[in-house]
Amino acid sequence: MYNKKQIKVLLSLTLLFLTVNLITGSLNNISDGIVEDTRIDTPQLSWFNNSMNPIYIDASATGVGAQNWTWASSKPWCDGDGSWSNPYILENMSINAAGSDVGILIKNSQYILL
Repeated sequence: MYNKKQIKVLLSLTLLFLTVNLITGSLNNISDGIVEDTRIDTPQLSWFNNSMNPIYIDASATGVGAQNWTWASSKPWCDGDGSWSNPYILENMSINAAGSDVGILIKNSQYILL
């Protein structure tokens, strides 16, 4: 039979083992302080113009025809109001970036880390 000291050592080792497994399991999905979503979602087909040209958004652009966030948010592929709780989201589009350096270019836009 086990004595009290042996039972305490076995319980301590078991708790240590469980704690280490919980911690390392939680840390597997953390990189640079950001929790990564490891789920793989099936991509959906876009519903918007499949031959769309690259998108250029300059947040500081003004005047007629300025492609700023006001312009972008009026498009069916842009959602949100740019706030922290409802950021702009560009979605449901296919971009033909052939012959261009980028598919989406956003300039002079800011974000705030709290």
